[in-house]
Amino acid sequence: MHVPERGCALASGLMLETPVSIKRGWFDGGIVAVPLGVLEGFHMSGVGGGIGHAFPRAMLCTYMSCADLPKGQWFGHSCAHGEGPHWIKVAMTRLSNKAIYSKLLAMAEAEKER
Repeated sequence: MHVPERGCALASGLMLETPVSIKRGWFDGGIVAVPLGVLEGFHMSGVGGGIGHAFPRAMLCTYMSCADLPKGQWFGHSCAHGEGPHWIKVAMTRLSNKAIYSKLLAMAEAEKER
């Protein structure tokens, strides 16, 4: 993760170890938790990662290495299309991140202002 984003995480009052629930796309049921520190480039997007399905409305998204996904848990990414690790786009829902969503959203706003 780049230093400015670490600054955003710390400025938001969140620790880099804070668990964040992520999913691959709007209709994806595979939700896993990863530490905030592995996520980079918070933004709002109307298109998911992978095959790029359009979302019904914009979602809070970010990027991460697939190498940082929890082992043994299903997630909507495989390295079948080529040797990893891959840089993947993931989404975060308000419902799955109730306690921290407003801070994650503030990080996206801070990114937009740069």
